[in-house]
Amino acid sequence: MSRITGLLATLLMTLVLAGCNTLTVDIIAPDSVNQNQPFTYEAEADPEAVGQIAYEWYLDGTIISSLPIDNALISSAGEHVLSVKITDEEGETGEAEVTLEVIPAEVLNADFAVNVELLDMEEAPLENVTVTIDGVTVESDALGIAAFTGLTQTSVLTVAASKEGYIPQSYRFDLPASQERADVQLTLMERATPVAFNNDAEVTVENSELNTSVTLPAGAFVDANGDPVTGEITATVTPVDTREMGASYLGGGVALTEESEVVQLLSLGMIDFEFTQNGEPVQLAAEASAQIEMDLVTETGPDGRIYAIGEEIEMWWFDEATGLWVEEGVGEIVASATSPTGMRLIATVEHFTTWNWDYYKQGDRASFELTCTIEGRQLTTDQNCFVRIYTNGLSRSVNVGPEGVTAINLAPSMNLTAAASYTTDDDIYYYGETTFTTVLGATSVVVDMRESNTNEQEDHTVTCYLNDGTKTWNTECRGQITTDTYYARQFSTSTDLEYSTFRLYPGEQYPILVSIQGQFIEDTVTHPTDGSKLALEYTLQSNAMEFACYGTLDGELGEFFPCQAIVTDNSGNRTSIRLGDFSGSPLSAPMSYIDGATSLDLEVVSAFTASYIRDYVSRGSQILDIISLDSGENTLRLNTIVDNQQKIVASFDITPDRLYTYSCTYEGQSVPCYASGTFQSPVKNAGEYAPSWMRGQLVVKSPSDLTSESVSANGSAEGIPGAGPGYYLRSDSVTVDHVNRNVSFTMRLAQPEV
Repeated sequence: MSRITGLLATLLMTLVLAGCNTLTVDIIAPDSVNQNQPFTYEAEADPEAVGQIAYEWYLDGTIISSLPIDNALISSAGEHVLSVKITDEEGETGEAEVTLEVIPAEVLNADFAVNVELLDMEEAPLENVTVTIDGVTVESDALGIAAFTGLTQTSVLTVAASKEGYIPQSYRFDLPASQERADVQLTLMERATPVAFNNDAEVTVENSELNTSVTLPAGAFVDANGDPVTGEITATVTPVDTREMGASYLGGGVALTEESEVVQLLSLGMIDFEFTQNGEPVQLAAEASAQIEMDLVTETGPDGRIYAIGEEIEMWWFDEATGLWVEEGVGEIVASATSPTGMRLIATVEHFTTWNWDYYKQGDRASFELTCTIEGRQLTTDQNCFVRIYTNGLSRSVNVGPEGVTAINLAPSMNLTAAASYTTDDDIYYYGETTFTTVLGATSVVVDMRESNTNEQEDHTVTCYLNDGTKTWNTECRGQITTDTYYARQFSTSTDLEYSTFRLYPGEQYPILVSIQGQFIEDTVTHPTDGSKLALEYTLQSNAMEFACYGTLDGELGEFFPCQAIVTDNSGNRTSIRLGDFSGSPLSAPMSYIDGATSLDLEVVSAFTASYIRDYVSRGSQILDIISLDSGENTLRLNTIVDNQQKIVASFDITPDRLYTYSCTYEGQSVPCYASGTFQSPVKNAGEYAPSWMRGQLVVKSPSDLTSESVSANGSAEGIPGAGPGYYLRSDSVTVDHVNRNVSFTMRLAQPEV
């Protein structure tokens, strides 16, 4: 069975929809249910239906189940529409819908504040994420913060977040007692690159990551109106390595079972699916199904369970509205000649969302009561801590008040880490971390938090160098520290990033992986017992030559400037050049390459292009990608032979018609602001890494790219009359002057949407 996103309450009416439908169907549901409480709904099909019946259940227009009877809960009060469509083997259909009134939960605090911090997988802040709580929507700022005030607190807080290019994330936080505020974090995972296929024939769509695939029958899809879809469809198939998902585990792995019990899942594998045509979502038809597959990445579960070929594993899909996984059907572990474990996960699904092969502990359960203290003192009624509990394959975040919370449905003998944080109104940051082992029955866990500048939480630094045997360069580097519970702390020496230092907490030794120009150095770091800071230094010994970027304005005004590049040799090995690698006068950087390379291919990204490099360390591998913001050519490509080369210079030239100045006014007065291109726009702002004559201006690929719709501006509201906390200036209207190459923004006072 599966359950849906939402609570059903008073059953008002059952409708048999007329038209082409020839079958009747009735919906059976309770007269009333309370907000956030599970209930059962059922379809009673026409006895005249022939053969096997396919079911499609929708709540407020979103598909929620393909079963004749199921369970659900609804997280928001008010009226909701539940509908069902049945299709028999002869293609005859019947439809019905009911309107349900959800009874509101008890109000614990009528003036509740929530700060939501949005992070990516590298723990860097995510801007412009749409965050929704109880129908109120706020976008995250440049620091990744979405601030909510004036909310109504009930015993369950559901936070949903979405951003284009990322898997939507939702979380259900239990708040059993009244509190003034809550500080929470959500981590979003990037989606894979979309691919196109023809829906008119049977097809298998593949992603090489974890040998992931989905096999679809011909004509499998319908649009939002249920009409058949033909032609090309865009698929985004994103496999998730459960060893690496960490805090991005959707909903923290909390689920609603067939028996309407809320449990903690242990994941074997996960795939996110998104199918669209011309930007509009499409879904499997009622009579269609698809087979999904991926490699099983580990032979042992987080609780020590040994996986075996032939085992059936429960299937779950993620309900964004409630932040819960919903049980629907089973998958299987099969033999595989290509998987490193020799095993593969398969399942048949009848609708698309994020699917998960999971199980939960049904017997011999462990539980624990979790509380936080600040330097040994119990929390007061206006204080709460944000805690992430994690191990390999499990990650769950909770908000903990002075009364604590109870975690249930876990397996005994699991080694877990609880990391707690709390920030005061005066921005004093407290942090604590403890490891523990679950035991049969119940136990107590206390996380004591201390100010972040105490000895156990000093910021440690890394400095990196490259040496070719004759010269040493100071270089930018990136990497990760991995704890004994496989949680990776990212770090970088880039001054542009928020994680240029890293923290170590009480423990013994930590593996460290350092990437210098995309080549790895592995080491082990020991936590200092005397409270001192670590100042780590690493040097990469490698072949290298000098590299520089040079830009000119209309072929005349020239300047060396820092840029980025991905270097691929004739054997396919890849290295990278980062902004922090440049030094000296004129500016240049070392370009390392693997011994034995005879030719190099460079893709150069700079202030002259509308692209950027995605460059980070991920579980023992280096992610290096060129991300283009439009479909055009955005990189300068250079080919060079290694032998006898002393210095490679990438040259750019720009004509004056590609540079535009800009200005902003608020109520007739000039105000400082920052302008840039809108999402996927080829317009960009030339920042500090551009040649000096470009900085602070808008750069366009061609003047036709610059329109009033392709740019926007933001500014600080500090000193503006009537501007409260969280207010800022946003562009209201835009005037583009192509003759004088200037853009004028008229600003308005804005605040988080409510």
